[in-house]
Amino acid sequence: MRQSSKAALPGLKGGTCRARPRTRLRKQSNAGEQVPSRSRQSRRPRTGYDSRFGSTADSTVGLHSAKNGQLKSIVRIGEFMSSLTKFIWISVAFISAVMLAFLSVHVERIGPELAVYGNLCGPSGSDFCYKPVLKGGFPVAYLFDAPGVSRERVLAFGEDKLSVGALVLDIAIYFAIVVLVMRGVSHFWSARVQATSRVRT
Repeated sequence: MRQSSKAALPGLKGGTCRARPRTRLRKQSNAGEQVPSRSRQSRRPRTGYDSRFGSTADSTVGLHSAKNGQLKSIVRIGEFMSSLTKFIWISVAFISAVMLAFLSVHVERIGPELAVYGNLCGPSGSDFCYKPVLKGGFPVAYLFDAPGVSRERVLAFGEDKLSVGALVLDIAIYFAIVVLVMRGVSHFWSARVQATSRVRT
């Protein structure tokens, strides 16, 4: 005689053992839907989680964007510093050129231009007296002696005749010279620093 599939076990009421349901129900919604327990929910893979790298995709994107922002800010700072350095060097060159041009007024010479130094010349003694004029400025003279207005044979700003075009030309010449000298010194210094670093290595 076959025994029943549900064997009676001692110590249990009714003499039968019922199998427990596999899924535990945590709670039941108002609509009657069954919601899995926490243990089931915790086993589900997290959205946006990359198991290969151990970090979320959102954090990776945020890290890349932060790095890109830092790189852009560094590049902008470098460009600003480069522009500021160029502006400073150009300003120094221009100021040096202006100073050299004004100091070159002490380079004096006479003629070949003529100026009127009196009116008691000629056979009648009533003609103008022309003499080579005193001028200052190098390489182009820009300040000329003005007889009858200032002291003769003495150059001074505000009293003698000033040629603005010649002064601007002198400033431009000195500016070009100063810029060339600065570039030459910069190249020489950089080459020397590179040679020193190579010797040390």
